[in-house]
Amino acid sequence: MKIDEVCKFTGKEYDCARCDGHKEDWTNKGVSTIHMGHSVSGPIMRNSKKDWCDMAKYMTKTDGSRLTGEEVQIEFMRYHAQGWQTIPMKPCDRWCYRNGCQGHKKAAANANGG
Repeated sequence: MKIDEVCKFTGKEYDCARCDGHKEDWTNKGVSTIHMGHSVSGPIMRNSKKDWCDMAKYMTKTDGSRLTGEEVQIEFMRYHAQGWQTIPMKPCDRWCYRNGCQGHKKAAANANGG
């Protein structure tokens, strides 16, 4: 079994999101929230050079400098080679690179109604 076939929540082989780390309430009707993600394979299949350059406007390196369109394309190819199907659009501590955000329980409302 390859490492990308293992669920990071259970340490077992993926089982179509039917593991302990599955989304509790992806409908967002009050139990939890989820973070948005971006497809990895979609841009690889469809993006033109201009599209990669447009995506680069929103991406930075760890040192704060901007990526080029070619660097963004290379990163997406690297993600794809690792077996990732989705990437988070902002930091998420419950992110599964196959199934996306696994949900975050909302904090209970305080006594002051907020």
